[in-house]
Amino acid sequence: MGEPRLAREYGDNVLVLIPREPSVLFAYWELSPATQLAIAGKKWGLRLWSRRGAHLTLLREVFPSFFCGDWYFTELEAGASYRCELGWWENSFFVPLLVSGWAETPPVPVPWRPPLPEELPEARLLAEARQEIGVGYFSWY
Repeated sequence: MGEPRLAREYGDNVLVLIPREPSVLFAYWELSPATQLAIAGKKWGLRLWSRRGAHLTLLREVFPSFFCGDWYFTELEAGASYRCELGWWENSFFVPLLVSGWAETPPVPVPWRPPLPEELPEARLLAEARQEIGVGYFSWY
């Protein structure tokens, strides 16, 4: 009988934007056969937008092979929001067919370093104990 297999295509129109690294996004799309016929022969491509507050900026326009189904956007800003559009140009105007949801690139991770001696729990406890007791000299005599 064998293992069940995932379908290679589902016959839907979909565009997904996925963060991969702090400076890389992965775009995946699938177009139904009817949609592929409708846009065949048109100049089509992907547009990448960034968002800061309410301000949108068109960053890139790329023209991958129609059949490749995915694209990596690289050299992006970490911790920023992006959206992708798939469409075609008609009379110098872009006609969006699919729009991804907003995707945020992760922030750049802070490199790990060993704690400094004064940051160790023992050092903090000793410093707190000195503050509570007070440091000074006294004699029982």
